[in-house]
Amino acid sequence: MSLFDNIANSIGQQLSPVVSAVGANLLAGAIADIPSISNVLSGQTPIKLMGGVSLARAKQIFSKSAATEYSRKNLFFVSVANVTPLNLPFESIGSLIGDAKDLAGGFSAGSLFSTDTLANVASMAVPFLNWQNFDFNLFATEVSYSPVQLNHTTQHIGGAAFSNLDGRELVEMRITTLDDESGSLKNWFRKKAALMVMPGGIVGLPITYLLRIRVTHGFIEDDVAGASSAYYDEFVMKPVSIETDLSRRDDGLQELHMTFTQFDNFTQLT
Repeated sequence: MSLFDNIANSIGQQLSPVVSAVGANLLAGAIADIPSISNVLSGQTPIKLMGGVSLARAKQIFSKSAATEYSRKNLFFVSVANVTPLNLPFESIGSLIGDAKDLAGGFSAGSLFSTDTLANVASMAVPFLNWQNFDFNLFATEVSYSPVQLNHTTQHIGGAAFSNLDGRELVEMRITTLDDESGSLKNWFRKKAALMVMPGGIVGLPITYLLRIRVTHGFIEDDVAGASSAYYDEFVMKPVSIETDLSRRDDGLQELHMTFTQFDNFTQLT
C-alpha cells in the first residue's frame, strides 16, 4: 500500500463518525417534517409540498377551478358596420347636418355650406358606402385595444403628491386580418379613407365614413346560445392606418394591420 493510500485511510477513519452523525441528524429532521400517513389522509393536515394547505383544501381549490368557465382569448367576434344606415336617403343628410349645431362654436353647418352642397358631398359617398361584399369577422385574427384609458396628472403639494384626473382618452383599436386574392379588405379600407378626404381635397362628412365596431368576447358568432349576454365593447370609430408586410422568404398568408380610433367619447351615436 502506498503512502497516499495510508493517508487517505487515516483521514477517512477520522471523518467517518462525523459524517455518520451529520447524516443521522439530517434524516431525523426530514422524517420529523413528514406527517403520518393517517394525518395526511384525514385531509386536515397542512402539507408543505402542497403550498401549506391540507389535502381537503387542495381538493376544494381544484374543484372550484375546474368548474370555472374561463374566457378564452381565441374566442371573439368582430362586427364592423357603417354608422349610416344604407336605407337612409342621402339627399336628407345635408339638411340633417345643416340643422345640427356645431358643439364647438355654436354655429350651424348650414351657415357655412348650403343644404345642396352638403347633399352633393354626401351623395359622392354612395358607391363607396354600399361597397362591402365580405364578412369582416371571417378575416380577423387578432384584436388589441384598451376599452378604458384615463389620463392623470401628478400634482405636488409640498413634499406630498396626488393624482389629478384630466379626462378619458379616446380608444384606439388595432385589428389584424387576413385578405383574399382580390384584396377585398385593402380595397375596403382604401375606399373608407377616400370618404374622409375626397378627390380635390374635400373633407368628407363623418356620417359617411364612421364605423361601428363591436367586439364580443367568448364567442365566435353573435347568434349562438349565450352570446346575447356575453361581454362586449362597442365604439364608433374612424379608420386611421393600414399596414402590411410582403416577403418572398415566407410562404404564408398575408396579414393586414389596421388601426382605428374612436370618433369621440361624449356623444352617443346610434
